[in-house]
Order: sequence, then structure tokens, then C-alpha cells
Amino acid sequence: MKPTLPAPESRACIDAALNAEQRRRSRKTWTVWTIVALLSISALLVARLDGLNGGLKVGLAVLGGIGAIGFLAFLSTFKPFRNLYNGPWRWP
Repeated sequence: MKPTLPAPESRACIDAALNAEQRRRSRKTWTVWTIVALLSISALLVARLDGLNGGLKVGLAVLGGIGAIGFLAFLSTFKPFRNLYNGPWRWP
């Protein structure tokens, strides 16, 4: 027996559901990495305080640097936050 393809209306509904799921995951990923970036910047700023001992300063600086590098690595994947531009030129 030959399998039948779903109707075009069903395929459009499936495509819409998949796109909505992809957008939800993208928003969640951006939220997590934005929080990582803010915490990294905060850790680097707190590490500059004079009242902290040396080990804590180094630990905060290392964690802040690792978080900042992780955020930059995330940005290098060039994941679009929103598709606001619909012009003829697109970034590959």
C-alpha cells in the first residue's frame, strides 16, 4: 500500500507548530545567555573591589572571563533574535 501525503492545510499547520517551537527555543536560549553575560560582567566588576581577598578576586575574574567567552562564542553562532529584516539581502 502506498503511503499518502497529508493535505496542504495539514502540512501548513505542522510547519506553523514547528516554527513556533523553534522560536520558543530561540527565546529561551537568548534569555539564558543574556543572563550569563550580565552575571559575567557583574562578576568582573565585583572582582575589582578592594575589600575582597585575593582568592575571591581571582575566582570572580576567572568565572566572569569564562562566562564572557561563552557569551561571545554564543554570539559567534549568529543566531537571530528576531527576524525583523525582510529585505533582499540576507546574512548567510
